Amino acid sequence: MTTTPAPTTADDDFEWVHHHMNDLRPYEGMWIAVVSCRVVASGTCVSDILDEVEAQGLTQPFVTQIPTAIGGKMYFIG
Repeated sequence: MTTTPAPTTADDDFEWVHHHMNDLRPYEGMWIAVVSCRVVASGTCVSDILDEVEAQGLTQPFVTQIPTAIGGKMYFIG
């Protein structure tokens, strides 16, 4: 049984990404799509992750690229 995520706004998803940047290290250098404060797709090509989001029946993802660590620290540039 698939659970439908609780609705959030892009601002909520942006804040979630900001606060979970260290948890998102496995995605360094990749694009991610976030819906309802969870990563629902990731990859190197935005159009591919948007196709994956659509295939899941989800809409209005927050899409961003996770930066590569510089000097052991991650900086979000948006």
